[in-house]
Amino acid sequence: MPSSLTLLSVSSLALISPALASSYSLVQTWQGEGFLEYFDFYTGADPTNGFVTYANQSYAESSGLVKVNNNGSFYMGVDHTTKLSTAGPGRESVRIESKKYYDHGLFIIDLAHMPGSICGTWPAFWSTGANWPADGEIDIIEAVNMNTAGEIVLHTSGTCEVSAQSDMTGTLTATQCGEDAGTTGCVVKGSEGSSGTPFNEQGGGVYAMEWQEDYIKFWYFARNAIPSSITDGTPDISAFGSPMGHLQGSCNFAEHFKSQKFIFDTTFCGDWAGGVFLSSGCPISDKTSATKSCVAYVAENPSAFEESFWEINYIKIFQTGGSTASASASASVSTSSVGHVSSATAAAQTVSAASEATSVASAAGATTSTAAATNAAATNAAATTVVPAAAAESASESETTSTVATVGVVSVAGETSDSVSKSTRYVTITATNTVCSADQTGAGSLLGGSASSESSASAAGSSPAASSTTVSGASAQANGGSDSTGSTGSTGSTGSTGSTDSTGSTGSTGSTGSTGSTGSTGSTGS
Repeated sequence: MPSSLTLLSVSSLALISPALASSYSLVQTWQGEGFLEYFDFYTGADPTNGFVTYANQSYAESSGLVKVNNNGSFYMGVDHTTKLSTAGPGRESVRIESKKYYDHGLFIIDLAHMPGSICGTWPAFWSTGANWPADGEIDIIEAVNMNTAGEIVLHTSGTCEVSAQSDMTGTLTATQCGEDAGTTGCVVKGSEGSSGTPFNEQGGGVYAMEWQEDYIKFWYFARNAIPSSITDGTPDISAFGSPMGHLQGSCNFAEHFKSQKFIFDTTFCGDWAGGVFLSSGCPISDKTSATKSCVAYVAENPSAFEESFWEINYIKIFQTGGSTASASASASVSTSSVGHVSSATAAAQTVSAASEATSVASAAGATTSTAAATNAAATNAAATTVVPAAAAESASESETTSTVATVGVVSVAGETSDSVSKSTRYVTITATNTVCSADQTGAGSLLGGSASSESSASAAGSSPAASSTTVSGASAQANGGSDSTGSTGSTGSTGSTGSTDSTGSTGSTGSTGSTGSTGSTGSTGS
């Protein structure tokens, strides 16, 4: 017979165990005027071959592409007033990437609005590791064209098979996450109304992701069904109910999913939205080409995209240990050539469609590159705005300085210095481990593509094309690109070191010259 002490211990554990699910402590909130302190703006060519021009922070703020609403929510939209040429740069949009990398934990985002179910659009809230696909990718919210049910997708290197768990409400449509099986990834189709226009019509809602060493769970809550523990700021997993997605199985999650940074973007057409445009019930202008029809629609119908915006109420970050997220990201890797891979890319994209999308993107990229070179020479450097530190949750000062010369673009003070904060209502992110610094990867590219810190060469309010970096022929997986070149040494100073890409070697350091010699160019990655 067990002793009374043993019974007491077992009883105590029974009482304590459920509480472990709600033992997270808030360590960071992305919200309101401080929202953009935690993000860098990506201004390179779209790795998914989209018909898009990503704006830098100065331009995005002055043109209203990003702003804080009166209610404190953060708005991030696209240009919806300008008619475009199909041969020119794509529609203006915004892509932002978190400065820090996050590890296992609970991640919650409350959205008042996401881009609607609109032909030609491809919005996503997702994460990726520093080295793609080896460190994994998690697509939390993603849809294209007129889709009204979101898709959750995991991508890894090698082989990573998952199985549908009995408690999930979504439908597992592909079980192999690894690239050895193609680029589809393992896919969970969410419930109807979890994405796009229906999501917005019900006042938005909440997505939650619990990422642990051996599984990843996802919940979607409509506005009228958000658990009180989330509303109260003390999330209790045990009271969340059945997840929409619960991915587990023979896959070694600890091996395939490393620290992740979070990304918001809205692109147009590209490999997925463009590839399935003909079968999505969207207007057809060229029956022989899905991508050309998509680009024509996006270029000629600006008013169609008025509802293509994110309105974020909040993002919060919790950790079980209560330690704060303090590791800062280096601005030298504030932009990446990593592009999320759609779940439908492999099925929807034929060889001809792929080359067609690439040629459209390349044409737009070439025009953008020319505009960038012309405008950069004609504009003054953007004024730097210093963001006051928010109590206990502000980005560290070390996050705001760095300059990297980028191939094909004159680079001055990195855009991360020009970090005017904007607001958000909230997104909640709960991590169980201390956040990893983005500079763990060095200054090189994250996926064999060109590493490019965002240029501030354009003045506030100038065209985003003036600061865009074009990566010629960038694919959904991004091809190997050149290292950025060493900076020219000023009188008597040392040239800066060439950055390291994911496979290329580090450029040699420029020598100290009496008149300032130029640092040698870093070697090209394979």
